[in-house]
Amino acid sequence: MQHYVVGIDLGGTKMAAGLAAADGQVLATVRRPTNVSAGPTAILGALVNMVEELLTTHGLRRDQLSAIGMGVPCLLERDSHICRFSPNLFWRDVDIGSFWHQHFSCPLVVDNDVRLGALAEQTWGAGQGAHDLLFVAVGTGVGSGLILGGEIYRGGRGLAGEVGHMTLIPDGPVCNCGNRGCLETYAAGPAIARRAREAMAADRGSLLWQLCGDKGEDVTAELVSQAADKGDELAQRIFEETGRYLGIGLASVATLLNPERIIVGGGVALAGEKLFRPLRQTLAERVLTVPGIDYPVLPAALGSQTGVLGAVAAALKL
Repeated sequence: MQHYVVGIDLGGTKMAAGLAAADGQVLATVRRPTNVSAGPTAILGALVNMVEELLTTHGLRRDQLSAIGMGVPCLLERDSHICRFSPNLFWRDVDIGSFWHQHFSCPLVVDNDVRLGALAEQTWGAGQGAHDLLFVAVGTGVGSGLILGGEIYRGGRGLAGEVGHMTLIPDGPVCNCGNRGCLETYAAGPAIARRAREAMAADRGSLLWQLCGDKGEDVTAELVSQAADKGDELAQRIFEETGRYLGIGLASVATLLNPERIIVGGGVALAGEKLFRPLRQTLAERVLTVPGIDYPVLPAALGSQTGVLGAVAAALKL
């Protein structure tokens, strides 16, 4: 009997579940928006329904699932599968494992979503061949996953990799984590939109006013990217600043860990060179290094499948 795995990517705005064969090939993916306001029980129930949909569509039974991998944007007790805190899902002490095992009996692995993204990029993407890499996902939040010595690095208490919650500006905006001035409050998608809205108040001539239908509250990071591509100076300045903020933060991490590669993914990274150029420039200016040693900054190679593929890779390791 042929067996399969499922990889689940739970994000602050979107969630996906992918059915994969034993060789890691993803056969089908189901995507849904994440209704954060519905709470953890409803969200986990929706994920269960997505997995059942994949099985039904392919005529599979539950006993043909050999493992399920799940990536969640949270601080996690990995052995117990308890999410202790997720600033973007607004979860505290959510027992993912107990809920999940009410529905599926196969082995389950749950890990931080960006750590699994790092595993995916190392296995199939821009990190192939690297034993030490930093993967950064810039989207609803800013998270990172570390591969050190060829393995995911979690730290002594399992909390390593929260680069988005390093303090960048001590008295900066309040972050969802409760701190002030985190990198995430300057470089994540919602932060880009916030900074754009603040700048638009003093620039009624910005193309962003047209793109958002003259409703400043409707500005998104994606609209800022579109306006920048059309030559809007305000939007271009916002992305220039965003790249610099990321470069400052990542220079500190690179100085500490000396990775072979830095890989940047997530929805904000789709902005391309208008983000990567100032990021690379700032990193080069600020990182401590010696002649002949640089830090390649590469775009993630796996696109929207990164999270699902990371969860698949983790499931295949069980």
